[in-house]
Amino acid sequence: VSSDLPDGDNPGRGCAASSWRAPPKPTPVVLHIYDVGQSVEVRYCNTVLRNFGTGAFHCGVEVFGREWSFEGRGIFQCHPRHCHGHAYIETVPVGQTVLTQSQVLQLIAMLHKEWAGSSYDLLRHNCCHFCNDQCQW
Repeated sequence: VSSDLPDGDNPGRGCAASSWRAPPKPTPVVLHIYDVGQSVEVRYCNTVLRNFGTGAFHCGVEVFGREWSFEGRGIFQCHPRHCHGHAYIETVPVGQTVLTQSQVLQLIAMLHKEWAGSSYDLLRHNCCHFCNDQCQW
């Protein structure tokens, strides 16, 4: 069996083959964007304001079939593209993660400290900031 790995990286040399693990396969990460609330007026305003790069939006990050976001009650999860109280608009691919599902859950647990519901601020510490923070990992 030939390998494209350099001799020092060959899992069959210098270590037990059973201790070698292939790196995790990348998992897609996407951002779901919503109109804040579900009113026709907000939807209309956002349709116009979006052309100027602004609007009243909610967002959540989906990874491993769960969508995570942040609001006044703190970090929460929902079914992807079905965030209660908001009107889904679109999904934007963000990239991929090599974190495992367990590592993503550990990350969320870590983020709970910084993203307590009491820290919510409409302009300075909101769902968009949370999603940006989450996607840095």
